[in-house]
Amino acid sequence: MQLEQRRILITGGGSGIGLALAHALAPTNDVVVAGRDAQKLERAKASLPALHALQLDVTSESAARAAVAWMTNHLGGIDLLVNSAGVLRGQAFEAAADSAMGEEVAVNLLGSARMTRVALPFLRQSDDGAVVFLSSAVVLGASPGVAVYAATKAAVHSLPAPCGPNCGVRSRSSTSSHHGSTPNSPAGSGGLGCRQRAWRTRSCAPSAVTNSRYTSGRSRRSA
Repeated sequence: MQLEQRRILITGGGSGIGLALAHALAPTNDVVVAGRDAQKLERAKASLPALHALQLDVTSESAARAAVAWMTNHLGGIDLLVNSAGVLRGQAFEAAADSAMGEEVAVNLLGSARMTRVALPFLRQSDDGAVVFLSSAVVLGASPGVAVYAATKAAVHSLPAPCGPNCGVRSRSSTSSHHGSTPNSPAGSGGLGCRQRAWRTRSCAPSAVTNSRYTSGRSRRSA
């Protein structure tokens, strides 16, 4: 995918990997960062005025549709959806509350699936529509306190394979060490690393599912 003059929506874009990607992509694209936390969105906008900021709860069908409609009404469409919104509620599995587990499933898995489903008809109208899903390296090995989070990310990791060829758009899975924060400035080492990997993802073969490892700190929410 040519990452120039693209209309890009990044969920969970107010902080962490989502914001680092926004900084990397904004110089040559129309980038919209979306999330639930208005203060994070304000800080993201202040860090890079070229960004568009949009409040979005990916657990809401109406909010998902409103976000895609905003892209269509204000930017003329959408070329790339980056599913970066995620929640990590680190806790011992036996002590995990239903509400915490439910939130991880609702945001990490169902939120990504919902945003993709809602955006697909508009991505097909693009000359090079694509979807990126952010998974996690915790699916590859044991990590204490993140059992349900790891399960949701394993499920997210499997979404691109059936989605791409069946839905008429390119799809990718990128793997992070944890859903967390990286430096907000692209000048920081975390931001630069994310930028390098974002371009590497672009160069992969259309049929491939890409696993790019990002290094990030542990965070409770990027949604």
